[in-house]
Amino acid sequence: TLVTSPGLNVYQHGKEVPITTTIVTQTNEMNMIGMYKIFKPGFDEVFFVLSKTGTDADRQINEEVCEYDNLLCIESKEQFYSNEEELQAMVHHLTEKFFRRFGGFFDPLGKQIRGSEESAISRLKGMASTVKAMEKEPFEV
Repeated sequence: TLVTSPGLNVYQHGKEVPITTTIVTQTNEMNMIGMYKIFKPGFDEVFFVLSKTGTDADRQINEEVCEYDNLLCIESKEQFYSNEEELQAMVHHLTEKFFRRFGGFFDPLGKQIRGSEESAISRLKGMASTVKAMEKEPFEV
């Protein structure tokens, strides 16, 4: 939502901060405190969204971590869909969950959420299409 809504105002300590001071990244790192210490000096706030997937003991998320104010845990079952209707419902559910958790950091959202959901759906469809096309390609190391 942040990436696709550059007009969305972000708040820190009750004051508006430019959205250009935000970053989105993806990692397999599970040490959230360590990641926070790395990123926090460069930003007003650091948010984490963790996908609770996998069964490896070293990849499982400690439930206590999910209680941090700046962290949202998502169950793997919340990320599955098998048709267009389920895709739209999944994106809506996760968008709502995101803003319930982090909403205090953003201004009133109005119709910006709807556009963000449509953009997310479009990106997910594009990713699925790319994955399908890559399945046909030979894999070389």
